[in-house]
Amino acid sequence: SFIDRIFFSFDFHQILEPLLHTKELQRFHHFSLSAVPPWLLPSGTFASRFEHSLAVCHLADIATRHPDFAEIRTDMLIASLLHDIGTPPFAHVSDPFQYRIMDHTHEEATGPMIRRSDISPIIQSIGGNPERVVKLISGALLPYSDMLAGTIDVDNLDNSLRWNLSGGIISTAEYDSQLIAACYRIKNNTLTMEGVDSSWMSGWERDRQTAYEYVYSDVNMSPAAMITRALSIAEKHSLLTDDFFDMTDMGAMQYLEKSRIPEITSLVEEMNLWNMYTLAYKQTIVSPSMNTASLLKSHHGTAELSDSFATHFHIPTRHVSIVTGTSKAYKDHTIPISDSFEKPIRLSAIENHGYVYVYLHPSINISEQSIRTFLTSSEVLSE
Repeated sequence: SFIDRIFFSFDFHQILEPLLHTKELQRFHHFSLSAVPPWLLPSGTFASRFEHSLAVCHLADIATRHPDFAEIRTDMLIASLLHDIGTPPFAHVSDPFQYRIMDHTHEEATGPMIRRSDISPIIQSIGGNPERVVKLISGALLPYSDMLAGTIDVDNLDNSLRWNLSGGIISTAEYDSQLIAACYRIKNNTLTMEGVDSSWMSGWERDRQTAYEYVYSDVNMSPAAMITRALSIAEKHSLLTDDFFDMTDMGAMQYLEKSRIPEITSLVEEMNLWNMYTLAYKQTIVSPSMNTASLLKSHHGTAELSDSFATHFHIPTRHVSIVTGTSKAYKDHTIPISDSFEKPIRLSAIENHGYVYVYLHPSINISEQSIRTFLTSSEVLSE
């Protein structure tokens, strides 16, 4: 059994043990659940992705005990354990770089990693099907894959709660993820959740909201923006090779620090000394159009925007990082949920919104109006 900060202890299936000894999973001992490395954050600690992977597997174990999942049980346990192995260092911060350079998301990276490594024969030796495992992780084996890659899945049942507790953002859990995990069923070829207490889902929603409030707070966004800028400069110098995306957080940071590119090494040094950049401008765009949302999510475009900003205001390139995107807190909940009386449970609607953050080196002082004028002329704030 494993000791766990949330579940106290839980039994682990012995047949899965060979997977724990693979380098792909062992890498996660040195890989934070937080996209921003914990040494750059006030708490100084967050759960590892290894801990999270074990917990997701535990929740999948609870969920698949129901007869509806008998045929998929072994593959679901394997998939839940391996679901994050394609994650790059700095996780969601470097996701756009991974997609642009390697032409796949970290979920899509899982398939090639399983096929080219020792993992595939191990999966077969313990009675699993490697291709079904890949489809469960990528969301391509409906309705079962919704349990791992859906809107309310065993991954996000654990993720925000573990992130909040391990980072000291909350002191007690507002819901029991194990109780919720036991409610998954298959009905009319659709994944559903039945016998759910509405208070459990309210607790999950509050906890998730708390997590994203912290994610988009200045204390987290400032180092995230600096990492983003370091990566965009590294990309221009062709430093983001395939091997980079297999590194740990610390390994990637040390790689950037030793790059001998002054702009990058200065950024890393500033971060390690906690000389974080300051928020100079913030704009929220409620319900952005498809065109605006696409522009906001264009990471390559925002790297060029940061370069143009530096040129326009005559400041060093590394002294500005413009971060744009759409909120990861937004989810279109599609899994039907009902209570013990089969009464539907409605979750709160979370409005989609876009955002623009401009972070500057503390020595730089540019007015909000000047920044807004620049962004408007760049068509970022056209709405």
